[in-house]
Amino acid sequence: MSLRSLLCSGAAAAALLAPLGAAAAAVTVPSGTQLRATMNSELTSKSALVGQVVKLQLVAPYPENDARFANATLSGKVVNVVRAGQGRKAQLEFAIDKITLVGGQVGWFSAKVVNLDSRTKDSTGKIALSTLGGMVVGNVLGKWAGTNAGGAIGAVAGALYSANSKEDITVPQGAEAILQLASPLSIRL
Repeated sequence: MSLRSLLCSGAAAAALLAPLGAAAAAVTVPSGTQLRATMNSELTSKSALVGQVVKLQLVAPYPENDARFANATLSGKVVNVVRAGQGRKAQLEFAIDKITLVGGQVGWFSAKVVNLDSRTKDSTGKIALSTLGGMVVGNVLGKWAGTNAGGAIGAVAGALYSANSKEDITVPQGAEAILQLASPLSIRL
C-alpha cells in the first residue's frame, strides 16, 4: 500500500469517526448546584469504618433538568466516624465525589452533605430505667449506711449517668440526602 493511499484511508476513517466524537458532548453542572439522592444501604456510626464505600441513588430533579442523569449512582467514602459513648456524641461523615450514569459514563466532583435524614434512638425509656435502677441501688446502700436519702441520691445519679450516655447515628436505607457541589461536575454524555 502506498503512502498516499494510506493517508487517504486514514483521512476517510477520521471523517467517519468525527461525527461520533461530536455526539459525545460534555455536560458541566456548576458548583453550588444541589443534588438530591437516597441512600442505597443503611449506614451507622456503630459499625461504619473510615474508608468504607457509600453509595446513593440520584433522584429528580436532575442536574440541568437532564433526564440522562436518571438512576445515576453517586459514590464516595466514610471520612469520619465517632462511636457514641459515655459523654461522647456520635459523629458520621462521608464525602461524595463520583457519579456513574446508567450508560457507564463517570464524572468526578466534590460535594458536601447539606441535609441528611438520620436517626438516633429515643433515650427516654433508658433514662427512666436507669433512674429506677439508681433509686433501688441507692436505697439499699442508703439503708446500709443508715440514711433515708440513698434512694433519692441513687435516682439522680442513675438519671445523670443515663442522660450522659449518647446514642449512635443511623442513616437508614432510602434516607434522603441533599448534597451541594463544591466543585463543578463535568461528564461526557
